[in-house]
Parts: sequence; structure tokens; C-alpha cells
Amino acid sequence: TMAIDQIGTNGLVASAIVPPDGSITNAKLASGAAVANIGTGGIATANLADDAVTDAKLNYNPGFKSLQVFTSDGTWTKPSGIKLVKVIVTGGGGGGGYANASDTTSATAGSGGGGGGTAIKLIDVTSVTSVAVTVGAGGNGSTSNTTGGDGGTSSFGSYCSATGGSGGQSATSTGASSNAVGGTYGTASGGDINLNGTRGGDGAGAGTANVWVGIGGAGGGSFWGSNVDENRGDSTVTGGGQPGRQYGVGGSGGAETINSGNSNGGNASVGVVYVEEYA
Repeated sequence: TMAIDQIGTNGLVASAIVPPDGSITNAKLASGAAVANIGTGGIATANLADDAVTDAKLNYNPGFKSLQVFTSDGTWTKPSGIKLVKVIVTGGGGGGGYANASDTTSATAGSGGGGGGTAIKLIDVTSVTSVAVTVGAGGNGSTSNTTGGDGGTSSFGSYCSATGGSGGQSATSTGASSNAVGGTYGTASGGDINLNGTRGGDGAGAGTANVWVGIGGAGGGSFWGSNVDENRGDSTVTGGGQPGRQYGVGGSGGAETINSGNSNGGNASVGVVYVEEYA
């Protein structure tokens, strides 16, 4: 179709320079031969509010824009133009248990700490400017006949939260039959999806007569993964419990064989708050 060559009585030709935002108002459109419709569907001039069409609106490009990742406490501050966030909140893992190898007839092994829970949530942040972020610490591995440290709770304001895994139990010196039970998993609340972590593995001892091997329980996994295959204390390789290697993963239990000394549990991984930002 032919281009509109005039707007109003003074005439704004189609080849003229683009007028600045806000320069064409209802009052100016109504003062002359106003354009009643644009296109077949028609946009009546009565529906065009002053300054309704701006550069920002013309250039609006919705979708994923940026992300922020917190591994310690802080404050999420909304970037300009962000309207929606997706948050993944994971609690810290539990520390691994200790192995006391003073027993003279068998091996001992501590258990793994539990994995942290995870909450996943979409949040409309149109009217929000900032949110307090808490990240749960990973529990320390036990260095005596006590349970490993519990993982801390992570949260994104009051929107959602996830608890940490419990510390793994330490082994006694009374033989493989009383090796330790794994730490319990963390849970989550407030998310659109709430996921539990996994329980820490039990300590184990095996052998006959005076030939025994202790195997520490693996650290419990989280949304971010697990270390089941590698995250173990093994008295034939290294007695010390291994650390968690992904967000929210528990430390493994220590392991020792007959009269070989004591072995500490592994430290767990810190939790995380992961924020994807959308316009």
C-alpha cells in the first residue's frame, strides 16, 4: 500500500527524520486531519496515550539475560529490566564420620554425611528490588568419636529454603558389626519443586581373622551430583574420609584397619543459591 505521507495539517512526510519520543501526542494528532487507523486492524488515535511508544518498548527483548551464583551469604539485587527469576537453592552437605581403629580383631569405618536438599522456584520480581540470600555451610568431618557436623540451611529470602544433610556417625572400636549409619538427607520447602538430598552411606568392614578392610560410607548426593564412586575412605588406599565435590554433597566416612590408627571424616561441600534472571 502507499505510505502515509502526512500527519496533521502541516504534513510530516514519510521520508522525514524520526521524531523524538513523546513528540507526537493525542493533542497534536487531534489538531489536524488525524490518522484514524494504521493497518487493516486499525489503531485509533484515541487509544494512543502520550509517550505510549518509547525506545524501551520498541527494543524490548524478553528471555534469559543473566545469572548470579552465591556460595556465601549475600544480597541478590535485581538488575535493570528483570521481571522473573528462577532460583535453585541447595543446603550444605553433612560431614563424614570418624573411624577409631583401636580394635585388635577387625576394621572400623565411619559413615558418610547426608546430602543437602534443593528447592527450585520461579519468582515474579517485577515489584522486588533485592532479596537476602543465605547459603548453608558444609559440615566438618569428625575428628573424634562424635558425629560429623551438620550442613547448614540455604534460603532465598522467605520464598524458599533447603536444609543441609546431617553428619555421618563415627565408628566405635568394637568391630565391623557396629560400623556407623549414614547421615540423613536434607529437605526443601517453598519451591515449585522440592527435592531431598540422599542419605550418606553406611561405614563397612569386611574380612576374616586378622585380615580386615574398612570402607568409609560415601557422602550423600544433592541435586548437583554425588561422589558415590570416588568419595569414600578406604583403609587400603587412604584412611581419611574424602570431601564432597559438588554443591551440597556430604563428606565420606574415615576408614582404618586393625590397630592402624584413627581416621578423620571428610568435610562436606557448601550449599549454593543459583539465580537465573529473565526480562
